[in-house]
Order: sequence, then C-alpha cells, then structure tokens
Amino acid sequence: ERMGWRAELRMAPLDSVPGEPTVQVVLAPSGTLGAHEVHRLLSNVRRGGGLIFAVEDGDEIADSLGLTSGRPGRFVADFGDAECAGSSARSAESSLLAIPPEVRQIRWRRPAPSPPTVLASTQPRVDGGLVVALGFRMGAGKVAVVSSSEMFTNEAVRQCRWGADIALVCALEYVRPASAAHPQVNLYSMRAP
Repeated sequence: ERMGWRAELRMAPLDSVPGEPTVQVVLAPSGTLGAHEVHRLLSNVRRGGGLIFAVEDGDEIADSLGLTSGRPGRFVADFGDAECAGSSARSAESSLLAIPPEVRQIRWRRPAPSPPTVLASTQPRVDGGLVVALGFRMGAGKVAVVSSSEMFTNEAVRQCRWGADIALVCALEYVRPASAAHPQVNLYSMRAP
C-alpha cells in the first residue's frame, strides 16, 4: 500500500474475470487452482492485468504456460546495495543464522509467449547464476514468475543481502498495469509467512 497499490487478500477462487485489469498474486495456495480459475487468471492478464506466481506452487499455471523447474540453488542475489553492506551489526548477526530460500532454475518446456525479462537470478559464483524470477508479456498484460514462494516470505525479504526485497519490488513493478494510477493487487490464499 505504501507503493500506491490497493491490496486485498482473496480467500476464494477467482469466479470471474475482473472488470478492471488487476494484479493477481498466487503464492502457496491452500489448494489446487483448477482449469477454470487458471483460465480466468490468464484472461485477466491478456486484458491488461498482471499475474505473479511461483512455479513450485502453481503447477496448473506453469503447465498452461509451458514452464518447469530446473537445477536447485539458494537465493542469494548480489545487487551491490551499499546501504545493505552498511547495515547494523545486530542485523548482520541475525542474517548469519538465517538460511537463504531454496530456489530452482526456471525453464521453458516450449517457446515463451514473448521474449522473457530476467527479474532476479542467483549469484554466478555460488551456483552458476540460475534465473529464479522472470517476466514476459502476454496479450496486453504481463506475468512475473518466481521459482519459489519462499523468496517472498517475511524472513527472506528482511535479509537485505539476499535481495529478495528487490526481487519482490521488481515483480510488482513489472506487472503493474500501465493504465492504473493505484492498481489493485489480490493475494490469493497465501500461507502465513
């Protein structure tokens, strides 16, 4: 909301395509989505909306788009943030005890609907630089895909040096509808972080 978004938690399946294009976020849903809901989510995108989902949690969406998971790794992006490097000693101590989110490389099983944009990757020196968040156009809207919903948990976003906070903002800004001054974002049935 501080970024100008109208946020809402959606606990029920998407029963119709929203009248105004919205951004739907599907991370760690409590149940399967089903063909009708996936169709509505993708129709919203084609009409100018956005979709953010995790490959590991959105099998139905990933299958529909031709995406799959690849090699495993740990999400430690290096965005070179000077403020992050100068964070407090207490924050640095707590980050030593935290484990970066487990992620997997995002791979295509067929050609992408449009040229993909890399939104986040792991450090090349750690595991070869796996693409773990990407975006692409679909109709009039955009889709942002992340490898794992763990990247967006409170614990991961708090760890400045991992870059999960930047990946989250990149995904939101990538799918932001061009026509909306204060876009609507709906978080679907997310597990407690």
